[in-house]
Order: sequence, then structure tokens, then C-alpha cells
Amino acid sequence: QSQVMDAVQQKIPCLQGVPMLEWNFFRVMLGYIVTSGLVGGTLVWHFSPKCSWIDALLIALSAVTGSGLSPVEMRDLENESMIVIFVLMCMGGTAMIMQMPMWYRLVAFHRIRTHIEEL
Repeated sequence: QSQVMDAVQQKIPCLQGVPMLEWNFFRVMLGYIVTSGLVGGTLVWHFSPKCSWIDALLIALSAVTGSGLSPVEMRDLENESMIVIFVLMCMGGTAMIMQMPMWYRLVAFHRIRTHIEEL
């Protein structure tokens, strides 16, 4: 992993000497939830003109995390927004969230195995 970061720092001159973040499971999950919340909130806001952006963001993040909070009445949202909320609920559901550690461990074990085989 550090070889990849060293290669990135060599290709981009402004990143030389800047400490790079190493991706661990917590950062991957946080990035997944925040990114899907921001994209989903923007889509809900785009499809529902009665809803402000911050309300749409709260609806999307609560759909991804499964908290069920909503600052606006659901009848004020359009059908397209409901579809986006449903997709976000599926993306933040147990089946999808539990796949993230599985893939993370699979990649980590593959890296460990190749490192051990080199020894």
C-alpha cells in the first residue's frame, strides 16, 4: 500500500512530502456513507422542488443509516425522490453494509498472502 502512495506522490509534485491517509475499514465505511448521502441528497433535492437541500441531505443520510428521520412530509416528495430514498435504504441496509467488511478483509488477506508467499 505504501508503494502505491509513493508512486502517487511521485506522479503529483504538489503531494510530495504530504502525509497520505491510509485506508482502513473505518475510513472506507465513513466515505461510503458520506458519499452516498451527499449524492442521494442532491438527487432528492433535484427531484423535489418543495424540499430544501439541507432537508434532502438529512432525508438521504437518514435513509442510508436507517434512522428514519424526515424533516418534511413524505407527501411533499415526488415519486422519483421516493425511488432514490428506497435505493439509499437498500444501499445502507444490513446486507449491503455487511459486504463491505467482507470485501475489505478479502483484499487485506490477499495482500498478506502474497507478502507471505514472497518470503
